[in-house]
Amino acid sequence: MTQQPQSRAAVLAHPSVQRVRDALAAHQIVTAEVTILDGAARTAAQAAAYLGISPAQIVNSLVFTARARQGSPAEPLLVLTSGAHRVDTIKVADLLELAELAERMPSSSGRELVS
Repeated sequence: MTQQPQSRAAVLAHPSVQRVRDALAAHQIVTAEVTILDGAARTAAQAAAYLGISPAQIVNSLVFTARARQGSPAEPLLVLTSGAHRVDTIKVADLLELAELAERMPSSSGRELVS
């Protein structure tokens, strides 16, 4: 059984989308328009090509596993970055004073956590 795609209005009204928009506005980070692509784009380069813009104008959302202290439980950490950059996990761990920042979580697990 295939799932019917949600309407654009339903996606934009989703609580997860609204939380991201509210957080961006609260921190005066950006005044961004949320764009919903008609097709799949698995990379920033694919999304940029689809929209006719540069990858630097795309925001990547990456979910890593983080440990505050050695032996503490792993927690998900959402990192937002320009589509033109790679995440320096050592630098992020240092900035956030984490004991460990592991490789990215599998896409399906990350989507479940941020939804």
